[in-house]
Amino acid sequence: MNLPDSHPPRWLDRFLEWFCDEDLLEEIQGDLHEAYHDRAQHFGRARANRLFAADVFRFFKPYAFEKYSRAKQFLPMFDNYFKVALRNILHRKAFTAINLIGLTFGVSAVLLIGLFVKYELTYDMAVPDHDRIHRVMNHYRDQVYTPMYFQDYYQSGRDAQLRLINHLTRYEEVETACHFVPSESAIGGRDQYYVEFDGKQVVAKNVLYTNTGLAFQAVFPQRFLLGTPEGAFAGFDKIILTESAAKDWFGSRWRNQDILGKTVTIREEMLEITGVIADVPDNVHYTFDWIVHQQLIPSWGAYTYLKLRPEAEIEPVIARLNQEVDLVYPGYSEDVLRKELLSVALTDIHFTGDTLYELKPIANKAYLSIFGIVGWVLLLIVWTNYTNLSIAMYADRQKELGMRKVLGALPSDISFQLLVEAVLLALICFPFCWGIVYLYTPYFGELMGIELSGSQGLTLGASLVLFGILFLTGLFSGLYPAITYGRRSMLHLFGEGRKKILAISRHLNFRNALVVVQFTMVIGLLSITSFIYLQMEYIQTKDLGFQKEGVVYFGVDGGEKYARLKAVLAGFPEVQAIGANGVPGSDMYNQMTYKMKDTDVTLSDGTQLYVERGTFEALGIACEPCRQMDEGKAQMFLINRTAAEKLAKIKGVEPEALIGETLISEPEWENEEFGYGIPETIDGIIDDFKYFSLKYPNQTLLINAYAETEWAETMILRLQTDNWPETMEKVKSAYKSVETVRPFDVTFLEARLDQLYQTERRSGILMAVLSVIAIILALMGLAGIVSYVAFSRQKEISIRKILGASVSHIMMSFQREFLLLLGIAALIATPLSMSLFSWWLESFAYHIEPNPLIVGLAGLVAALPVIGLILIWVRRVANKEPVEVLRSE
Repeated sequence: MNLPDSHPPRWLDRFLEWFCDEDLLEEIQGDLHEAYHDRAQHFGRARANRLFAADVFRFFKPYAFEKYSRAKQFLPMFDNYFKVALRNILHRKAFTAINLIGLTFGVSAVLLIGLFVKYELTYDMAVPDHDRIHRVMNHYRDQVYTPMYFQDYYQSGRDAQLRLINHLTRYEEVETACHFVPSESAIGGRDQYYVEFDGKQVVAKNVLYTNTGLAFQAVFPQRFLLGTPEGAFAGFDKIILTESAAKDWFGSRWRNQDILGKTVTIREEMLEITGVIADVPDNVHYTFDWIVHQQLIPSWGAYTYLKLRPEAEIEPVIARLNQEVDLVYPGYSEDVLRKELLSVALTDIHFTGDTLYELKPIANKAYLSIFGIVGWVLLLIVWTNYTNLSIAMYADRQKELGMRKVLGALPSDISFQLLVEAVLLALICFPFCWGIVYLYTPYFGELMGIELSGSQGLTLGASLVLFGILFLTGLFSGLYPAITYGRRSMLHLFGEGRKKILAISRHLNFRNALVVVQFTMVIGLLSITSFIYLQMEYIQTKDLGFQKEGVVYFGVDGGEKYARLKAVLAGFPEVQAIGANGVPGSDMYNQMTYKMKDTDVTLSDGTQLYVERGTFEALGIACEPCRQMDEGKAQMFLINRTAAEKLAKIKGVEPEALIGETLISEPEWENEEFGYGIPETIDGIIDDFKYFSLKYPNQTLLINAYAETEWAETMILRLQTDNWPETMEKVKSAYKSVETVRPFDVTFLEARLDQLYQTERRSGILMAVLSVIAIILALMGLAGIVSYVAFSRQKEISIRKILGASVSHIMMSFQREFLLLLGIAALIATPLSMSLFSWWLESFAYHIEPNPLIVGLAGLVAALPVIGLILIWVRRVANKEPVEVLRSE
């Protein structure tokens, strides 16, 4: 084979020419080119390129370097820079320790924040081909439903459930489609189960139901530890366990047991275990412990996904689906409430708000932005703190630097020496930061409600980021003192002319700018932390319109079991009230349309509740109209004050005038019994109570109340007891005497309400911790600045003492200078922190008003330790004998 045009890679040739001595280049390059041509003919160009690269790097040795004599001079010089830097670092133990502590904790905190933000921003990116996966959603009324409904809802057979899936897979752009429902979702029932096998009984929850098993595996590939996808999803009534579920069911030695093919019983149904898969990563938008592959999904709908073929676009698919929607949902296009079918990319699901029935809490981009900003703020504080300490550390070395210049050192030599010291000290922190991140990453993850392990902070990428942050910290923080001291004249370094320069730059200089920037960030962090605390305190103490203390709830399986259990619990002296359904603290769910009869205005924000009268008693909600049930009325239709005011405004009457009037719910729905909509006679009005989160304004509540309900999914108890463990055991025993299929899973109402604001509470805790770190770092930097100023002005202080100034007067003059800088920082921080907090408050319908006095209070909190620090340092200098100071000067 003749390859006359073959030539080795240009960049390797240039690299060889760059480092190789001119006297050796021609011979070495000729031999390498000859070998390259020979290899290209015999082995091909790819292998020849690899071997050529290996040869070039094999010659990258000192004997081949160009201008080797200069290299021989440079290497010992650099070694000298390193030795001098290390000697100075070890000699100044106090400054070194302060710098190490500040850098280690500051940079570690920044890295932990970075890990959290990365975790959130990479949601669902671990799924292969995630850029080709999309979820189909339904925009109906004024809300977007994340699951797609089945045509006949709960009565849908297998063909009806698969109608949308089969339709999507007919499109040439779609590679495959699947759907599923996790039991922990809002439409999955949130049930738990008893699983029986080998004479044992275990409690299992968090199951994923699907009847598109192989398609689910194609869209969301699971790593099988036992079995294969083809075998696991071959047929129905199959179970696939995660590794964690296998350990829970069969113990830590589950691999040594023959569990494939084993039959288990769940609610009198027999299912076969056909596989074990690795646990689901935490930062994907769904979660489950085990999969049930069966004919029918036990829900009214399912979460539906499609995977596009490479290079295909989602827009034509959704456009065509909307055109053909009646083939899947007959009559959908004629429904006046329908809007359109939508899609969302898999990696956008975690950030898409204002949707119903999402599987996991979405990420608030405002919070992530704030965390990112705080991370940068903390890094800036670290840099300014390190710069301040460097300036202070070099202040008492000016004579040393002056002597170096006398002995012939160039300004560049001085600057480079100081830069090496700054970078080296920063890099010494690497193992300490590495250890802190490894130890505290799991605790940080627990604080933020995510799964993080220490190993995630020690990956190659994280280690490189840590190294880069430390290197840049040393470089940026050492740059100013390195340039400043490198450019100063010998006379200035020995003290002459210093007074003139200091007098000119006493107030407008770089160090004062650093102090202002640093304390602007500290006051801002303290202010935002205070604002968040006050907002959470407001939420905790705000009257919700019902009683939450001492209220518990748990699931029940139907009205018959509820009635039996209620009869047992009513005899317990600790039980003060019993109700069914209507537990507050719910996520927002589908809202209905409604209108008053004989009016044209239709509203679409109605929330319908079906509750037993006892629910009002258990929650302490006043219900005057409910007294009619004492007189024998079995059912009542009630509206809350918000609904009454809206409807009364439309009719032009007082709210109480609506009692006895007819309200039509879902007036667009044509039915055989009533024609259009469902008429309800308004029996009464009750005061508002916050059924949903305080993030939402008061919602319209349309309540069907029953004296005794025949349908129940939740039992609510209000308890009064001094021994909660004993009382809960009594309730559990009563529950088990009635319910033998469903495990007892009780929740306190207060805990449920707290969950609504978990993200905000975690934000407050994190901000508080970061504020403490920021204050400590700022004080360390300020200590450096004060010591530098006190050192540089000790001659002035001594002369003022000789002229009769008292130590207290001298300290006050120093205080005024730094308190002025703090005042400027507070003025700058006020609009910044209030704007940022107002942005954070946008997610709350009920909130406090940002008060600039809080920023002033934060400035005062920051000022107190500053005053104490200045008093300590200046007093040390002021108490020196003037004679000794002037003699040394």
